[in-house]
Amino acid sequence: MRRTRRDSRSAGSHLERRRAARQQAAYRARGFGDFWQHMLVAEGAIDLAVDAIGLAPYDLAAVMVIVEEAGGTFTDRHGERTYLNDSAVSSNGLLHHHIAPLGN
Repeated sequence: MRRTRRDSRSAGSHLERRRAARQQAAYRARGFGDFWQHMLVAEGAIDLAVDAIGLAPYDLAAVMVIVEEAGGTFTDRHGERTYLNDSAVSSNGLLHHHIAPLGN
């Protein structure tokens, strides 16, 4: 049996719905996180990165140094300049005051 274009679209939307349902049921959905998004800020490829919860100091210690050495700003979600808490916000420095502190 030959599939029509309509059948393909229907199958695609079904797969999208299943993917969305699995993502919503997941404990944590991720794109690029932790290290990589903050490196993109340091590189200047993106302006802002947020890891809102669930990080350890070893996830963030080097990230903080790299972002700041590149001229960016690094804080936790409360606006404190630290790598010791469980969250991270890095920016190009120009946008940081608009987003931090997220926790308030």
